Amino acid sequence: SVGFEAFSLVILESWANLKPVIVTNNGGMAEIVDNKINGLIVKPNSIKSLYYAIELLIENPSLRKKLGENGYYKLRKTFTVDVIAKQYMNMYSKLFE
Repeated sequence: SVGFEAFSLVILESWANLKPVIVTNNGGMAEIVDNKINGLIVKPNSIKSLYYAIELLIENPSLRKKLGENGYYKLRKTFTVDVIAKQYMNMYSKLFE
């Protein structure tokens, strides 16, 4: 996305398929992705920054694999239906205390 995007399902879809992601450091996507742990964060509107991130992933299969696996782990730990349902239940129970 060129503009601001609060949350992108494509990140979760990529991680579900053990694929690394490249996001810009504006909006909510940079808050989901941990740079060089489960994806790469680049400067917005910087073709050069995006080029280097893509080149890094092309030239480093082990890095691609590591980022994808770490993303999958974060997805399973943070974004499953069970985890989110528990978070909502905790929030609602605090409202009614």
